[in-house]
Amino acid sequence: MAVNLGTAYGKVVVDAGGAVSGFGKASGAAAGFGKTIAKLGVGVAIGKAITSTVSAAKDFNQAMADLKAVSGATAIEMGKLSAQAIKAGAATKFSANEAAQGQIALSKAGLSASQIMGGGLQTALALAAAGDIEVGQAAEMAANAMKLFNLQGKDLSGVADAMATAANSTTADVGDFAIALSQGGAAAKQAGLSFKDTMVVLEALAEQGVKGSDAGTSLKTTFLSLAAPMGEGAVAIKKYGLEFFKANGQIKPVAAIADELTSKLGHLNKQQRTATLTAIAGKDGFRTLAAIMDAGAPKVTRMRKELDKVGSAAKVAADRQNSLSGDVEQLTGSIETLQIKAMGKVVPMLRQAAQSTTGFI
Repeated sequence: MAVNLGTAYGKVVVDAGGAVSGFGKASGAAAGFGKTIAKLGVGVAIGKAITSTVSAAKDFNQAMADLKAVSGATAIEMGKLSAQAIKAGAATKFSANEAAQGQIALSKAGLSASQIMGGGLQTALALAAAGDIEVGQAAEMAANAMKLFNLQGKDLSGVADAMATAANSTTADVGDFAIALSQGGAAAKQAGLSFKDTMVVLEALAEQGVKGSDAGTSLKTTFLSLAAPMGEGAVAIKKYGLEFFKANGQIKPVAAIADELTSKLGHLNKQQRTATLTAIAGKDGFRTLAAIMDAGAPKVTRMRKELDKVGSAAKVAADRQNSLSGDVEQLTGSIETLQIKAMGKVVPMLRQAAQSTTGFI
């Protein structure tokens, strides 16, 4: 007696004695099917790799076109900028495309091709890594601060270093300081504060938990009030003999303002002090004057010196990237760089094919 066992890959027959026949064909068919699936899997993987490579090259090609449009760089300069972005993609945690976005932001801010290649991009990359933000965003933040205080391209690294130092010393991040500067930086500048003195004030505010737009609003209210004191504020300033400006109309350094507040108001109790500072700078501005006064002249002086340290952004960036996560991110950027290089000579042919097909249609 034999029993037929139907399978998807053939027929297996088991007789009364237990002998089995037909199994070899079934197992062979199954093995063949497995190989087919494996080949399909490899094919899908290859297809995805090709698609990813073409996409990376396409995006980079578009970024270079955008950079050309906003910068007006020559063909030679574009070649150097392209090489710089590709090199950055291989050497940092960021991809070549991300580096290109940084170049675009810097160019829009007014930096020349030579300034971007001479340190502008490296500064943006360092600030982005230090602040854990996108390269384009970091470039825009640093460039906006630079323009706000009428600084030059050569000062960009100093701006980035100061922002990274302040962020590393408080609970505020680079984005918080950028927002605060955009909200209140103009008032501080018009009053006569330098970029770094303004950063000291924002750092003092951050130490008291006031950051971002709140810090910017307080900063603006304070220096507008000090420049044109009115009502109770003018009375309080005269009563306590407070002098926030020099004889030439230039505002005093932040350390001097801290000393002025401490020496003239230090004898008041908390209620009297709060009322006086509020009268002078309003409910929003009160926080700025209180933060400066609480920090005191010695600490303000130390904070100001810290902001002068060169290479702070790069150091913070290096420390943050010294991890497995940083290694993996750098590997990812290197892979994309390889993809862009691999497609370098193919992109023109793909463009020509696309244009010819469009013309034909």
